[in-house]
Amino acid sequence: MLSSISWGQYLSAILISLICYYAYVGYKYFHWELLALIGIKKVEPGATPIAVADLKKQFVSESHSDYLPKEVTDTDFTPVINAFEDEVKAFLQEAENGKDKASLLTALQQICQKYPVLKSSDNSDELTLFILKEVEKYNSEIINVQDIQQLWC
Repeated sequence: MLSSISWGQYLSAILISLICYYAYVGYKYFHWELLALIGIKKVEPGATPIAVADLKKQFVSESHSDYLPKEVTDTDFTPVINAFEDEVKAFLQEAENGKDKASLLTALQQICQKYPVLKSSDNSDELTLFILKEVEKYNSEIINVQDIQQLWC
């Protein structure tokens, strides 16, 4: 009986059996995945279809100018101001009452020179008042507003 079957017939029978087996397994367990390969999607119950207009909104065209550098309009000086205020506070806490007016002004002027961007900012008046209040906390009435305004020069 086995002598009547050739190797070609045997291999073709095995090949057809395997194709049928994998087709059954694919249909039974992976039919939506296989259909998705050819473009058929499963519609979930309760899902609303997307309108064509909404679909077009998802694919907004991009322009070359989106990737160019933007012009700086307003600069946020908040981190620089916070660093300046912290340094002034730390210096005045260290100095306390042990400094005279000239050495205190010189040290504050050196701190102000570290932050040249604050000299021309709109916040220079607020910073002047901040320095005045901080100096009055630790060294009462030693420096006036004119002295502090000269720090930014």
